[in-house]
Amino acid sequence: LGATFLGLYIAHKLWHVLLFCYVYIRPKSSVKLRYGSDHSNNIYAVVTGAGSGIGLEIVCKLLEDNVNVIAVSLPIDRKNFISRTGNLVNQTKCHFVGIDILDGVTKAVEKVLKHVKEIENIRGEGIDGRILINCVGISNNFPKLFVEHSSSEITNLMDINLNFSLCLTNSILNSVLNKNKQRGVVFVSSQAGALPGSPL
Repeated sequence: LGATFLGLYIAHKLWHVLLFCYVYIRPKSSVKLRYGSDHSNNIYAVVTGAGSGIGLEIVCKLLEDNVNVIAVSLPIDRKNFISRTGNLVNQTKCHFVGIDILDGVTKAVEKVLKHVKEIENIRGEGIDGRILINCVGISNNFPKLFVEHSSSEITNLMDINLNFSLCLTNSILNSVLNKNKQRGVVFVSSQAGALPGSPL
């Protein structure tokens, strides 16, 4: 019995050592190496909810990996975005698209695609889109029951947390992401579904 516990204890400690090595010692992974040649300057990623939180941190990571970014967020987030990313937003490396989904999902998607076309016109060629990361999402300030929500609140939650991301993903897959290369689509979205008392 003692030998069994000793074996389990050693296995437990080995697991911690391996976990430490994986997190802190392993070679740094590169998004650019995974999705394209490290020598290409044409790889683009579209990130929604890029003005704050997880979305903003993802943008900073992509910029560190020398990936071009189209950052989508509320217009009021622009100042915070610029202060966090430095002057990269004013160069060809990073583009900020200010949209408000509550003005209409279709209108918001069209604005993103229009900005992509403007980038392509400036470059004189199509962009090599490889990554779409949907981080946009909201929740209620205070959890409340489903029956306590108004119709407009439910509509807004669904438009921002679900409908916009799905519609944008459909459009980006059809027109921006390179069909001949390895592509990545990630949904982070909102924590609203995990909050107690939150119905959506």
